[in-house]
Amino acid sequence: NVIKNPFYAVTDKNGKYEIKGLPPGTYTIAFVQEKLGEQTQQVTLAPKDSKTIDQTFKAGAAAGSM
Repeated sequence: NVIKNPFYAVTDKNGKYEIKGLPPGTYTIAFVQEKLGEQTQQVTLAPKDSKTIDQTFKAGAAAGSM
C-alpha cells in the first residue's frame, strides 16, 4: 500500500531515488520491496540539510539522497 503523502519516491532502474522539499524534522523512512518486505531507517534533517540514506535488501540495494 502506498500512503498518501507528498514525500515519497520510487527508485530508478539503478536503485536511486531523491526526495526534495522535506521540512526540518525527524522522519522514519520506509523502504518497501514487494517480495522482500519493508525496512525502515530514522533520519533527522536540519534546515538546508542534504543527506544520503542507503538501504540494502538481501537481494539488492536502493540508494538515494534527500
